[in-house]
Amino acid sequence: MANLLSANFYRLFRSKVFYVGILAAVVVEVYSLLTGYQSTLLEGLGLENKFFLYPILLVIEMPAFCGLFFGAEYSGGTLRSKLIAGIPRWKLYAANLVTGAVVSLAFSATAIVTGLALGFLLIGGFQLETGILAGYFLCSLAVGVASAAFAAMVALLVPNRAIGLVIGVLVAFSLLFVGQYLVQGLAQPELTREHEPVLQNGVVVGYASSPDAPMVPNPRYVGGALRTVYTFLLHFMPMGQCFLVSFLGLEEPWKLMVGAALFTALTTAVGLAIFQKKDVK
Repeated sequence: MANLLSANFYRLFRSKVFYVGILAAVVVEVYSLLTGYQSTLLEGLGLENKFFLYPILLVIEMPAFCGLFFGAEYSGGTLRSKLIAGIPRWKLYAANLVTGAVVSLAFSATAIVTGLALGFLLIGGFQLETGILAGYFLCSLAVGVASAAFAAMVALLVPNRAIGLVIGVLVAFSLLFVGQYLVQGLAQPELTREHEPVLQNGVVVGYASSPDAPMVPNPRYVGGALRTVYTFLLHFMPMGQCFLVSFLGLEEPWKLMVGAALFTALTTAVGLAIFQKKDVK
């Protein structure tokens, strides 16, 4: 295992893809702060308001990185050579998973350092309590590790480098929309103002409510068992977790940490089970 990790990190520090990912983390964090610091100051908010955008980037960045970096082992025949040499498949999978997790932590650390350096100059400090802020930092790292587990699974199960890259990124993008849908569904209030039709020339052109309108049940409110399912999925998928961190929606950080651990364990178990039986050509 140590030799496999050593070889992976040797390649990593010479990989242009890795440094492009580092640059992307810097650019996204700088963009987030530069475009949002004025509104943050006007509203009297803290640095946390525009700081935690990088978990959303990680969800897309990790499948792209793993697809290119690990996919090269298929296209170059390196993976097959390792198997012929007698290296157990679980060690190959574990080494790549650990490498992906370390890369995600490196991307996160880059964004954090960049955000702190620029954020304190533009905005000042954080307003969140120290314990809550620590929870956000830990959860942002957990999102990156869970994303790496998903990305490593796809990269090791799809032998074609280009197809693996496309599948990983497209699935991540698709699940991001699912995560956004879950966030919007859970944000709906249980009660809302009654809406009345707006008429123009006897034709209904829309609906509006007044401050004096009575409160009525919101038809878009998600309740009951469905709300439990929405909440679980949002805390389970890194494509939902990233929104909870970025939009400062964490009420109980431990739920996200548990969800990230379960997601990482499940994707690893499924990926390893399939990889053990896969015909590597």
